[in-house]
Amino acid sequence: MFWFFGLIGLVIAILIIQILKFSHLAYSSNKTKYGIYSCIILGSITISPAIAGNLNYNYSQEKSECLSYFINELSISSGEHPNYYVFIDNNSEIERFTVDEELYYKLMDEIEIMLCTSDGLLNYKIVRDFRIK
Repeated sequence: MFWFFGLIGLVIAILIIQILKFSHLAYSSNKTKYGIYSCIILGSITISPAIAGNLNYNYSQEKSECLSYFINELSISSGEHPNYYVFIDNNSEIERFTVDEELYYKLMDEIEIMLCTSDGLLNYKIVRDFRIK
């Protein structure tokens, strides 16, 4: 989802830059002009996926579907504030989820986990709940 909407943001940025060029709204100084162009490009590439993710999550369906998945691996990142990861096997793809410490230690003895998902506005799945089977 990120790369698709990032590409859409790039296209929007190019259109905005072309409008600025033809309407002479951009500054005539090359240093200032390229600074404005780079900010438009970077801003559009990053804000488009953020808006899409927010819309997908906030306007998702209320009805969720719970399916069982096998836990492939559990992992903890190193550092001052570690992250707790659960790797599951989803149709021969390994997906990583970040979970809280309490759920991580509950999953240490488990083989399967229930993931309750719902469809978002943009048809990307959203994980609503983790349940121990």
